[in-house]
Amino acid sequence: MGLRRPKFIISALPLPPVLKKPIEDFKSAFVNLALPLFTFSEPQPPASQTAVVKGEEWKWSAWDRIDIEGDLTLREFLKYMEEQFGLEVSMLSHGVSLLHSSLTSRKNIELRMPMRLSEVVGLVTKKPVPEGKKFLILEVICMDVEGGDDVEVPYVRLRIK
Repeated sequence: MGLRRPKFIISALPLPPVLKKPIEDFKSAFVNLALPLFTFSEPQPPASQTAVVKGEEWKWSAWDRIDIEGDLTLREFLKYMEEQFGLEVSMLSHGVSLLHSSLTSRKNIELRMPMRLSEVVGLVTKKPVPEGKKFLILEVICMDVEGGDDVEVPYVRLRIK
């Protein structure tokens, strides 16, 4: 009987935003039994970005998002972004589908404004939103209402159910 090697290794990824512990408390290890190689490292926080929203500095990272409750109409969504963040949405997309843009024809804009965002997604993708889907993930490109500068913001998670 020879030496038996394990066929798998159980690993776990640290979730600092969920656990709310300092990132320094976590260690990461990689084991490759074929070489043999053992590597240890300390995870780094994600890169953060800074945006100026309503005259105040806002730092966010890839771990952040904007949560919005309710299946808003396109008009309500645009108004919400303007009132809450002082931002004008110049482009709104879901996956690869462009839902709203300042370059969209006036006819399409007027048609979509009173529609719920889940209906707009169904119209543009030509597939209805699945029944069990609770959230829509939306990417937005915004401009500052006052200065007209482009402002990067995290993705929007819209609760539709």
